[in-house]
Amino acid sequence: MELLFLNSLSKDGNMAESLEPGVGLKNSELFFNKNKIPIENTIFIDILDNNIIKEYDKSLVKISEYGVRYISADALITKKNNLFIYQKFGDCIPFTVYDTENNTLVFAHLGVVSVINLLHKEII
Repeated sequence: MELLFLNSLSKDGNMAESLEPGVGLKNSELFFNKNKIPIENTIFIDILDNNIIKEYDKSLVKISEYGVRYISADALITKKNNLFIYQKFGDCIPFTVYDTENNTLVFAHLGVVSVINLLHKEII
């Protein structure tokens, strides 16, 4: 599995569709296209703040009212190649663990609630 870490910048625009309907999704699509990532290979993690860890399965993917493909969880585990998992962060920590021996990736959102509830320890 090849890992690719990308960060959007303020010049990429607001990507939070719920805050700016019609703009967030468009900016996200522009960002993915610029980085040669097919939109159908993207999964947004919809944070629950309950230490919910899910293993990626196509059947878990939902489509938001804005057309965003997402899975509700605090961390997502996958062995699937060519899957771009993303989250929007402010003052939280994007936490990634990759097990080379088992070709397994975990991507998590560590906010205040997750850290207090020791999500990072549970993942490790």
